Amino acid sequence: MRLRRGVAVLHRGPGVSQIGLARPVVVTGLSAGEQEALAALEGGRVAPSRLGPTVRRALRDAVRAGHLEVDAEAPDGLTVGILGAGAVGLAAARALARHGHRVEFSDPSPASVEAPGVFSTPLPGQSCAGAAVRELLAAVPLAAARTGLSRPDAAIAVAMGAPDPVAWLPLLRTDTPHVLVTTDECGVDVGPLVLPGASACARCLTLERAQADPLWPVLALQCGAARRPVVEPHVAELAGSLAAAMLLAWASGLRRGGSGSAAAWALNAVWRVEPLGPPSVRPAWPHPECGCGAVEEAAA
Repeated sequence: MRLRRGVAVLHRGPGVSQIGLARPVVVTGLSAGEQEALAALEGGRVAPSRLGPTVRRALRDAVRAGHLEVDAEAPDGLTVGILGAGAVGLAAARALARHGHRVEFSDPSPASVEAPGVFSTPLPGQSCAGAAVRELLAAVPLAAARTGLSRPDAAIAVAMGAPDPVAWLPLLRTDTPHVLVTTDECGVDVGPLVLPGASACARCLTLERAQADPLWPVLALQCGAARRPVVEPHVAELAGSLAAAMLLAWASGLRRGGSGSAAAWALNAVWRVEPLGPPSVRPAWPHPECGCGAVEEAAA
């Protein structure tokens, strides 16, 4: 086991040390040698097998505070499909790759149609997916990235205006957890995180919006794959990172033996990111006419 990188070990006085800042674990009754041993763990050094009882108790408290990584329980990296390899999808991929997850891009559109600045040096005839792989490897050289989907463990589906059924229907049918991301001229909607059969899905969102505007299904179809998302760079970075954070929270819940409770903030909720102001959130509940099964799960 080891302390997570970025977790500080601070000296509070003789025999007293503190692990972490936001969720501090204060340890008392330490000898000078134990304080030194605890301080030596800062930065991610693996804890030695022989530790005094006081330090062992401190590390158990650190586990509960989320400050420790236990190598034996660390999961293999996920394979995450990015459907829509524009600015938002690329930002999400960078965040996921930096956490050790594999990324697969699916976007056959020519790189030349993407907004200027998203791809630094696209090759002639290169697809958006291919250009995204190059950009990701330039930013995260050790990233595992490829074009084309195999059978990802999770996915992020990016579309303009409305979730694209070509992307999300196969994910729903294969019970693949996924995050819906939709852009418009003012910003980006991130979420919900869809756990098929357990939380609101793209069809739930469509049915809810159609209650307010009966023509919405027709308008949504007109968005389609022919229209590319155009997002300001800092908004794309924040939205992509937020989408990645939803999957990272879900994966963290799996590592702890749960089914996604660590990502409860991302379920049945849509986060709005716009150029000015902080992200806001609104509920997105399972729709009773959808038939995805999430209504029954929510009731239970």
